[in-house]
Amino acid sequence: MSTTLICVVEAAPSLGESLADRFRLEGFDVDWHTDGEAALDALRNRPYQAAISDIRLPDISGEVAPSTLSRGVS
Repeated sequence: MSTTLICVVEAAPSLGESLADRFRLEGFDVDWHTDGEAALDALRNRPYQAAISDIRLPDISGEVAPSTLSRGVS
């Protein structure tokens, strides 16, 4: 049985850790990224079923990531 893989993008350590821990407790596999560029790289290379992102990241807007990925921009 495969589990759902979730990408969590959150720059604040306490919130990112809390989100990742909670999803893991619920049985999900979670990758937690603290910046947008790392998250974009992971989203391009891993088979995530869901992504949850802060919209105020230190390097890019969390609102930019979905549109960047949907356009296939590297």
